[in-house]
Amino acid sequence: MGRKKLLIKLAKFFDLDIGIKDQRKEELQDLLMRLKQKEVSLKEEMHNEKNSDTKEKLSQKIDVVHTQRKKGVKMLKSLRSEMDKKS
Repeated sequence: MGRKKLLIKLAKFFDLDIGIKDQRKEELQDLLMRLKQKEVSLKEEMHNEKNSDTKEKLSQKIDVVHTQRKKGVKMLKSLRSEMDKKS
């Protein structure tokens, strides 16, 4: 095991905040993956839909999911940069 990994493990042991942030980062990555899958499925559903009203509703849902993903990506980037500063 490299020196850097050992130092990170030691820091995690002494600083519980890092462990909590690491867990939060993993949960956020999982959530972003699920949101992306939902966005793709909504786009497919909209592509197959014939009714224009339903297409409009699906388009609004896609916009909401996309905005949520953008916010999540921004949060993940800031969380990663915070963790890199502490390392």
